[in-house]
Amino acid sequence: MADNFFLGIDFGTQSVRVGVVDETGLIHAESECPYPTEYPKAGWVTQIPANWWNSFVTASKSALSALTQEEKNKIQAATICATSSSVVMLDSKGEALGDSMLWMDIRAKEQAQRINNTHSAVLKKCGGEVSPEWLLPKVLWIKENTPEDYQRAKVIFEQLDYINYRLSGVLCASACNAVCKGNYDIDKGFDVSFMNAIGLADFEEKLVINVLQLGSKIGQLNQETLDSIGMHGASINLYQGGIDAHVAMYGMGVVDINRMAMIMGTSFVQFVLADKAPEMDGIWGPYKGAMGGDEFLLECGQISAGSLVKWFKQISNIQGAKPYDVMMDEAAAVEIGADGLRVLDYFQGNRTPYKNPDAKGVIFGLTLQHNRGHIYRALLESVACGARLIVDNFENNGIYIDQITVCGGVTRDPLWMQIIADVTGKNLIVNENTHAGGIMGCALISAVGEGVYSGFSDAAVSMTHIKRMVRSDPNRHNLYEPVYRDYIKLYELLKPMLNQGVKYAAG
Repeated sequence: MADNFFLGIDFGTQSVRVGVVDETGLIHAESECPYPTEYPKAGWVTQIPANWWNSFVTASKSALSALTQEEKNKIQAATICATSSSVVMLDSKGEALGDSMLWMDIRAKEQAQRINNTHSAVLKKCGGEVSPEWLLPKVLWIKENTPEDYQRAKVIFEQLDYINYRLSGVLCASACNAVCKGNYDIDKGFDVSFMNAIGLADFEEKLVINVLQLGSKIGQLNQETLDSIGMHGASINLYQGGIDAHVAMYGMGVVDINRMAMIMGTSFVQFVLADKAPEMDGIWGPYKGAMGGDEFLLECGQISAGSLVKWFKQISNIQGAKPYDVMMDEAAAVEIGADGLRVLDYFQGNRTPYKNPDAKGVIFGLTLQHNRGHIYRALLESVACGARLIVDNFENNGIYIDQITVCGGVTRDPLWMQIIADVTGKNLIVNENTHAGGIMGCALISAVGEGVYSGFSDAAVSMTHIKRMVRSDPNRHNLYEPVYRDYIKLYELLKPMLNQGVKYAAG
């Protein structure tokens, strides 16, 4: 039996997953506990921070209960990853103020636009502009719309920072989050003139400026945490993690340059590491040092992906124990192209390559001959087209993508996986434990932190293992070509209306 065990803790959009992983990448125990999400207004998405913690305790107890005492004694370290930017305010007593603005909350569109209108040189390091999803626009929204809460807040920080603080009592931020979502420069820190220009001259009073690199030691799990999860008297080190999707990239074994990782869950996120910063549009980054080394991280993403499937299931009111299987079977019975039905998957805006938070979802071409299976298949094809749009953007800028390593809940859907492979024209690599990319990435970081491995590449060789490959079919790829071209053209034609919204006359 392995000698080194690690706690991997992954705070996703819908639930927290806790796993116990050894240095070979074997998961000995895991558990998941959900928490609710609220949608109080269009573009607003919130969660209650206390629910994160309660779900963490429940999931941890469940996972640890599957271990022997000997196995529990081998747990050396923990690392967490979390959604970003899910923003939390903390008062002087250490209590959360109100609900968290979840990462997909885009109410701060006006604040993001004002930041982008500065055309600051700082923006060149994040892709030329910020997103309403990110930390600074949300902090500005709080300051301008709930000034009393802003004044009461001792600190405004990320979900990751909040959980690490509760785990250890140490107030710190992750370089992964700060560089990718907070306009932090790994070499220079926060730019004071930039912060002044956007209206956050008091940033040192409200934000966490103690920024630690991915894999840095934060401290240890405090006694309160250990007692709450049933690990009384244990000594467990805590290492700095990062954004859930970014950490999952390492959990997929994608730790070297010029490889693509695609995390497929509520949203899709695509990553490529590069040894130099390319000059290209339609990406977030290049982010220097975000992943614990000197490489540049290039990030893309699709806001609405798995969330579209969940939405469609809810509005379709499909009954039974396996509603997703019903939906998949109905979609599988429909030919490629869904009999002319086309969908734009921009239900929460477009993250890349258009970077358009005002983009809207579209279902185009409906006739009385279309049924539920047609619509569902068109939804799946639209997300696949969005992924191809991102791949094409890389390749048009000289970064060729040979194959894509994937993880996330979508890997359990064989139809959707094949559609993505066929539309993109790329083979998809699926690793062991593909459902647990975040947990695996956290364990890999802990293993390096504890000195079990000399670096992330060394750890990835031993801890990640290929399970299967979904191969793209050239014939089906050709059949999808007109679907993809329609997808691009539909956005171009409708962009003016999507940006301004549809207004109806009263009366």
